[in-house]
Amino acid sequence: MIFFKLIFTNLLRHRIRSLISVAGIAFSVAAMLTIVTVLQGAVGMFSGILSSDSEIIVFERNVSDLSRTEHRVAEPIHK
Repeated sequence: MIFFKLIFTNLLRHRIRSLISVAGIAFSVAAMLTIVTVLQGAVGMFSGILSSDSEIIVFERNVSDLSRTEHRVAEPIHK
């Protein structure tokens, strides 16, 4: 119990340092959640593109939206 009393006393003595530490931890957790969410979305999008039945995938340059379209631009290539 003395250990928890020491922790609580030091947190009250150094309020600004404690507040900055809590804010840093909260910011780090939020940043990690954002990164994980963006990566999961990208993996889901690319797995959806790669699971289609096409053999050739064409990406347009300087376009951030890579949603799939069902339009046939050309006839399939036969070997």
